[in-house]
Amino acid sequence: MMRRGRVFLQMYGSANAPYGTHHVSQDPVAGGGSGSSSRMMMQRSQKMLLDPASFIERPPRNTLLNIVPQGHEYVVERLGRYHRTLDSGWWVVIPIIDKIRYNYNVKEQGIEIPNQSAITSDNVMVEIDGVLFLKIVDSSKASYNIENPVFNLINLAQTTMRSEIGRMSLDSLFRERASLNQNIVEVLRREANEWGIECKRYEIRDIIVSELVRRSMDLQAEAERKKRKLILESEGESTATVNRANGMKVAQQYVADAAKYTTEKGAEGEAAAIRIKAAAVSDNITLISEAIDKAKHGTEAISLRVAENYIEKFGELAKESNTVVMSQPVSDPATFATQALSVFNTVATSASKGSSTPGK
Repeated sequence: MMRRGRVFLQMYGSANAPYGTHHVSQDPVAGGGSGSSSRMMMQRSQKMLLDPASFIERPPRNTLLNIVPQGHEYVVERLGRYHRTLDSGWWVVIPIIDKIRYNYNVKEQGIEIPNQSAITSDNVMVEIDGVLFLKIVDSSKASYNIENPVFNLINLAQTTMRSEIGRMSLDSLFRERASLNQNIVEVLRREANEWGIECKRYEIRDIIVSELVRRSMDLQAEAERKKRKLILESEGESTATVNRANGMKVAQQYVADAAKYTTEKGAEGEAAAIRIKAAAVSDNITLISEAIDKAKHGTEAISLRVAENYIEKFGELAKESNTVVMSQPVSDPATFATQALSVFNTVATSASKGSSTPGK
């Protein structure tokens, strides 16, 4: 019994020892020769690192009345066969017949998945490690369905990690870390269910690449940043050009509208001026006509006025140029005055008829 107890302590350490502080005894009784003892101690130390004593602790001695701490389960064997599992509380276990064979910590815990090498689908060597969060949910399965369940689960996590990384490129490995974690934990859950272990989650901690690959990634990232910069600059220039064109279009539209408005208003003003002038001329002719009709010698006065205007305008015209072309002979101003008076009489007659006709 003493020897078995020493071997158990060598494999699993103290029940109160924290993770990573397990020690290996160098008792020659448990080992043998110095060479074989060193190899066994190395193997057991590696085993302790992968299968920490916080999951499988040293079972207590059966004292008939046994207390199971909170967060622990005892596996009891009767006459060498599995009998029952005890959770936290007071339990009566018959000595000699019943034996507390295993003591499991059923709290959720995180264990470190050691650093390992893997090759991505684009043939890049990476080193990756992670943390697996699990808890023992069925102590009987963990005891009898597999030897060292946590140790084997860690090995399964390593192989699954390598397999999943082999399906991914290096870029997708960095981008889809959450997807990789989910794929690994799903595979572990299917296998660990038969071992009485529930895998809560898996988290990749570090992804390490060689210095050459890292420099290549830096150059690629720099090229990608330059590419995005050029794209953003070109998009900005394109947007600015479109905005300038739209601005010029709107400005030209405003200028055209203003010119149209100015032309319309100018035409309206000219039309109004023409109408006003025409009305003034019409009123003037009407007044002159009425005055002629009322005057005793109006016709003679008009003839005299036309002749005077003719002579006056002809004199002004002669001042502007040495050569003057006339449609009528200059020597006969009476004839020209007679023609002007005839035109005046015609206009006066038309104006008098227009004033006598009632408006519609």
